[in-house]
Amino acid sequence: MIKSWITIIEARTKLLQETVELLQHENAERIKAQDLLTTAKEEAEKANISKSQFLSRMSHELRTPMNAILGFSQLLNRMELNDKQASYNDEILLAGNHLLTMISDILDLSIIEAGKLTVSMSDISLARVMQECVSLVKHKLDFRNIRIHNLISEDDDITLRVDETRLKEVLVNLLTNAVKYNTDNGLVSVGYKQSGKNDVRVYVSDTGKGLSDEEQVHIFEPFNRLGAEYTDIEGVGIGLSISKKLMEMMDGSISIESKKGQGTIFYLDFSTGKRIKSDINIISETDLDNKDLQYNILYVEDNMSNQKLIDSLFVNHSNFNLTVTSTAEVGLEKLAGKHFDLIILDINLPGMDGYSALQKISNNARTKDIPVIALSASASSDDINKGLEAGFKQYITKPVVLPELVSIINNELNHSV
Repeated sequence: MIKSWITIIEARTKLLQETVELLQHENAERIKAQDLLTTAKEEAEKANISKSQFLSRMSHELRTPMNAILGFSQLLNRMELNDKQASYNDEILLAGNHLLTMISDILDLSIIEAGKLTVSMSDISLARVMQECVSLVKHKLDFRNIRIHNLISEDDDITLRVDETRLKEVLVNLLTNAVKYNTDNGLVSVGYKQSGKNDVRVYVSDTGKGLSDEEQVHIFEPFNRLGAEYTDIEGVGIGLSISKKLMEMMDGSISIESKKGQGTIFYLDFSTGKRIKSDINIISETDLDNKDLQYNILYVEDNMSNQKLIDSLFVNHSNFNLTVTSTAEVGLEKLAGKHFDLIILDINLPGMDGYSALQKISNNARTKDIPVIALSASASSDDINKGLEAGFKQYITKPVVLPELVSIINNELNHSV
């Protein structure tokens, strides 16, 4: 009997040992699998970081020559060109802006996918922002005689709590699409509807060919152009995908309403709108021509083409005296010997960079009140936020829109005529 019990105990002990060994093996395998997952996650994160850094660097390197291409094309548009010359220059502007859009969209999509994109929410005037966005796409209208009807009133404005830069990106994308996919002699309408106390719906409509129900299902998919890739209409098919993600990040939404042959309407819905009285004042470039006022501007930029571009912008405005230097060190020397009313500063400079120069300017009692504007090809949202947090009054990205630069300069100098 005792022997039988011993046999049973030995058998159970053996079984228990085997079970422990099995559990230890499984636990070791689990730890190994967890280590592999951790390693894979770390490698994926490193790959994402490397991809973002690569795309950011490529964006910077591409934006620098694009600044010269688009900038000098804008200057040529101000000259008396014959019809053939004007046509050639229009083609340069169209191709350049298309390339710039692709650069921006691909960088944005990469940053969003990496979870690196952030939004900075503030109260903005819908009428002002829409007016600025409509102005940005007006150059696309003349080729096909398309009109934009802006129904958002300046007298009874709406304020939204959004990221202004990202809202402009969404609106410009919708307006550009409304022009691209419209019919010749077509109409684009923009407006808003308000329901309840804070709910605002902004719409952008066109008189294009419209979309089927099936096409609408796929409209926000990245790189899906719904057959437009086989036409001469420019694009890569990621603008609407990015717009959807940006709207969600701003606690809003985007939707579509369309019928074949009856055009398309895009809706942007916000729950943070309120009605205010607004005084909108968009300053034009003609404000530079007040000969009674004289201003000294310092521009620090190491790229010769960019120097020539900004110098050419001011050459016809005798009340603005532009001093150009290639390094921050020389720029600081100029500041020590002469009074300047405004400074335009590149970020990536040989030797001392723009941030170090800004700090020295801010720490000097003689120069600390001079407004400093960043003009840089580093164009990600992180770059812009970093620049504004560092103390730049404005952060302008290359390629520069010349009327926008002029307007910002006027505003910073409180120069409105």
